[in-house]
Amino acid sequence: MPGKAVEEYKTPSGTTFHRGDTLRFGRGSNPNGAFIYAYIPAKLLGSPRVYFNTSWAGGKAVIKELRYQELKKGGDHRTIAIVKTNTINGVVELDQAEEVREILSPNNKQAAAQSAPTGVADELIKLKSLLDAKAISQEEYDKQKAKLLK
Repeated sequence: MPGKAVEEYKTPSGTTFHRGDTLRFGRGSNPNGAFIYAYIPAKLLGSPRVYFNTSWAGGKAVIKELRYQELKKGGDHRTIAIVKTNTINGVVELDQAEEVREILSPNNKQAAAQSAPTGVADELIKLKSLLDAKAISQEEYDKQKAKLLK
């Protein structure tokens, strides 16, 4: 896995992760319930990235390794956790997964309690943020929006 191994990582919201910590999964942020920032990476020989499905909601995984990665576009970076459960190695993009509550932490649990969704408007805002982040397509956005507005 590319990137530099690090012993610990502190997210923008203030959560510190270490190798050996247990990640607790919330819900997938894709409208179909799948995870966007937790996945099995694409293989070098061409198999596609496989996103964690809804069965991971409420699950746990141990951080096997933390890696800091420089991204090619614009000098951006991300820190990922390589997690292992049973025989599966997966990746969790920590900042993004914590922000959208795909992983639960003391910092986002408190934020969730303070700003729990109250209705359709909140769900539309969430969908729009996923569209803006290019996590869902315009078609998926339109489909989910239509469902919410029925």
